Amino acid sequence: MSIAGLPKAYSIELPADNWNLNIFSYVNSHLAHSGGYEPDDYIELGETSLFVFGRLSNRLSVLTEVTLLPKRYREDTVKVERLTLRWDLNDKHRLTLGKMHTPVNYWNDSFHHGRYFFPTIDRPLAFKKFVPIHEIGVRFSGSRLGRYNFFYDVVLGSGQSAGNDPFINGLKSTTVSIGIRPTANLEIRSSLYQDEIINHQKDLEHGAGVQTNRRANLDWQLWSGSMYFENNKIQMLTELSASRNKGDNLNYTSYIFAGWKWLPRVMPFVFADFQRIDPKELHFTPGIQRRYGIGIKTAISNRTDLKVDLSTHAVQGDESKSSYTALRFQFSVGF
Repeated sequence: MSIAGLPKAYSIELPADNWNLNIFSYVNSHLAHSGGYEPDDYIELGETSLFVFGRLSNRLSVLTEVTLLPKRYREDTVKVERLTLRWDLNDKHRLTLGKMHTPVNYWNDSFHHGRYFFPTIDRPLAFKKFVPIHEIGVRFSGSRLGRYNFFYDVVLGSGQSAGNDPFINGLKSTTVSIGIRPTANLEIRSSLYQDEIINHQKDLEHGAGVQTNRRANLDWQLWSGSMYFENNKIQMLTELSASRNKGDNLNYTSYIFAGWKWLPRVMPFVFADFQRIDPKELHFTPGIQRRYGIGIKTAISNRTDLKVDLSTHAVQGDESKSSYTALRFQFSVGF
């Protein structure tokens, strides 16, 4: 979620008026049926996100986001997701330093790790493969420029292979994102991300059975496009992306979400998610994934909500195929 949009109703005021703390958490559960097997039900604790924003002066501010999760669910129980220092050059241009979310699409640039603000239970499939969620580097930004409220972001980063070690391999990634907000209800953006994956065959994301490549490092390019619309009746989001290394492969994903604000606290929604990884891909495991669903989001109170969806998820590889249908639940809180 963008800093400017932080809802003060969910804030805990710290001693200084220029600081606030937000806490978010969630629980997932589902009933699933796959093939000829009996339904498999479970309850899973989601990460707790501590989100702190503070204004050090009229032009200088700091943002940090830390997530907590028991070791049962992930190796690192405490993770620093974001830690940035922002300097407002003027009322339209900014400079940001630190670990940040890359502005490659609307979802990654607008939502943080608090599921309370997600329109659906999951991120799009692209986030499991292509989307570089975090980046350590420097970001130049501008907004509210011209008649159509043009905005831009340029990020010079350490690259995905650096992890939390700033510029250990030098300057490896570049993100350029541009867009417009012609009305208060509509945002359209497009971005290009370029990176070099170091020792890509030893990278954790390197897929099993992928073609071998003599090069230790692999150039990577990602194009993304987003369109977001919301008024008092409808909420819609479209996310598209295409990625490739410098071979003749092309991977692409598409995500579409549409919600109808039936009642002030009730929103039925539908979504469709598709991902194709080219058979000639040199890094990620080739295959096709499809996910479709229908659900409802209900605000139980000003600080809690419940999402329920019925979805199907199909995975098709070169030698295997699987699918399952699930009734999923997510209870999330934010204050």
